[in-house]
Amino acid sequence: MDIAASLTEALEAVTFADRGADEVTGLLVEAVVAWAEGQGWRTYRRAASVLPLPPPYERQRSVLDVACARPGGPPVVVEVDHGDRQRTVDKLAAEAAAGRVAIWVRWGTGRLAVPEGVCLVALPVTARAGLHGRGRLFSRVPDLPAPEHTAGGGSYTAEELGASGGSDTAQELGADSGSSTVEERGTGGGSSTVEERGEGGGSYTAKEAEQDPPAPERGAGGGSPTEEELDSDLALVLRAYAAFARGDIDGAVRDLAPDVDWVEPDEFPDGGHHRGPAAVAAYLRNSYDGWGELHSEPVAHRRGDQIVIVHRVWGALRDGTPASATVADVFTVEDGKVVLMMAYADPADAFR
Repeated sequence: MDIAASLTEALEAVTFADRGADEVTGLLVEAVVAWAEGQGWRTYRRAASVLPLPPPYERQRSVLDVACARPGGPPVVVEVDHGDRQRTVDKLAAEAAAGRVAIWVRWGTGRLAVPEGVCLVALPVTARAGLHGRGRLFSRVPDLPAPEHTAGGGSYTAEELGASGGSDTAQELGADSGSSTVEERGTGGGSSTVEERGEGGGSYTAKEAEQDPPAPERGAGGGSPTEEELDSDLALVLRAYAAFARGDIDGAVRDLAPDVDWVEPDEFPDGGHHRGPAAVAAYLRNSYDGWGELHSEPVAHRRGDQIVIVHRVWGALRDGTPASATVADVFTVEDGKVVLMMAYADPADAFR
């Protein structure tokens, strides 16, 4: 049996409409479990991986979304992700090297290469902006038939498209829901500047994040945010920037996951991957210690289920040389912990 092909066929039957990222991942994990149990295999959710966590957590193990024990063959392990995660790549590469059948179910876009020996199951979805522009809602539905009131296919009304996210532009839907994208194709809409994304999008500053609740910057006619507009993950990230600015490195890494992957541009001093809170703390401490006087101005923007921080720093280096820079950091937060951060030297790259 071609295991990856069999799983692909099973997941093709999974449909959903207007679900959050965590919900979609949960649905797909349950579909993987149902598929494996249909093969007569024993399944384990959140199973221990052969890959240990980075120091100082090396006595603990990373976990896999699903592991399957089967008679007469090596175990099958499956990771389900929305897009790319370096920790997934590392886990599955280690599992494949250990002789297991490693499968990566990736729903959405991805840039990371699939490790040798790992099978990729790619699932395209559509996405639209959620309530008040916060987060994204994802759909995967069967193709709609032609509307009955047309003879040659015609066009659908907004009501007919509502469940599928089938319109490509907000104008066609006649609402403020934002445009739908097919994630496997990419956005296809060109790049947006930081200014374009920041205007009216509900951004927060680090100073506002220390308030309870944080107050987003609003465009004309904004007013105070409702509870639905408040974003605890965004505030969590900005509190880390505030801690860094005052030299509290322990506070800056307090909300990092044990297996966080922190990626700085290669051209930065000590750039590359830093895995685990201890490694990130060492990187941030070296960065902070290079400044004699530091001023930090981060502004946060929601981009779907990610948080983009446009970070302006200025002041003087230890030798008195004036210095300034503006970069962008893209965070993924799960269950109140940062699991991934990718930095960009050019802030515009973070919005592409």
